[in-house]
Amino acid sequence: MDKLIEKLQFDKINIEYLVAVGFLGVALIVGTCQGIETLAGNIASGMVGYIGGRVSANAEKGKGDKVKEKNENG
Repeated sequence: MDKLIEKLQFDKINIEYLVAVGFLGVALIVGTCQGIETLAGNIASGMVGYIGGRVSANAEKGKGDKVKEKNENG
């Protein structure tokens, strides 16, 4: 049971990230339902860029930490 709980643990949830993605998701749904394709397209591409940038930044941050630890350990 402990191993299952460990697998379900996540990193800290960034509230600003969650709010931004939530509002963009709601705006995307509203834009799609109202038939405003240009708005929905712009929001969708903005979401992809925002999420991609955040994931890339987190990957770079984690990669740098591992390299630093490796250099310190030998």
